[in-house]
Amino acid sequence: SSELKREGAFYLFGFSGLLFSLAFYQQTLSLSLLFWVFLAPFSLLLGMAFKTKEYRHDFGLTPEANLFLSSLFLVGIFMIGLLGYFGGRFYYADMMYKRGLMVSILEEKISSFTDAARFNPFRIEYKIALAQASLATITQEVRAVGIEHIQDITPLRVLADQAVKQSDASVALAPNSVVSWENRGIIYRELRALEGSGNASRFAIESFARAWELEPSSPTFPAQIAFLHIYSNELDKAQTFIDQSRALKIDYPTTTL
Repeated sequence: SSELKREGAFYLFGFSGLLFSLAFYQQTLSLSLLFWVFLAPFSLLLGMAFKTKEYRHDFGLTPEANLFLSSLFLVGIFMIGLLGYFGGRFYYADMMYKRGLMVSILEEKISSFTDAARFNPFRIEYKIALAQASLATITQEVRAVGIEHIQDITPLRVLADQAVKQSDASVALAPNSVVSWENRGIIYRELRALEGSGNASRFAIESFARAWELEPSSPTFPAQIAFLHIYSNELDKAQTFIDQSRALKIDYPTTTL
């Protein structure tokens, strides 16, 4: 009927649009859910539009087949429950991540990103966001009173440990991700004042060097390495990386030592 054709066209359009979007965007829980939501009624309408034959077979004389089908049914129920459990966790993690992006209070950001990273530990975006929120809290506190006037530095060290832990975890999860290595470099670069022994600068340089290796056309990473060498008073090494940065982009905002 014409109504059936209109419904079929609607679901076909939605299903085709989702397939097209999956070719250009990273698959998320929302896109996956919409994919199956459109696929189910579209398949039903196809079955209604085309005549199908129904086949019946009596398994009453084969107890083994009944046992097999019963076991298969139980396994299917278990798999559906398992998928529902993880799907619910991942969906909640997406909600917490979105909430963390929308709120402005840093403590609420940290709480939301912590939940997101806990309920879905396989997304580097959650770990990077939590590391950056922890770093932002440290920066806010230090800028407010000055690090020399902070009486108890323990809470800041707890936040620093959390930022480092999450940045290291994102690198371990995606060792070929430029964003993960850049984030790790930023975390260690900004934590130099709390660290004190020089290891933070070394780890930051290693991180930016790895990011540069993965994206050799970027002038940002050699410039970051140069600034870290300036901080360590290694001016000759710094000048070398500044020259390399300017060779990649002549008008990149660096200075000559």
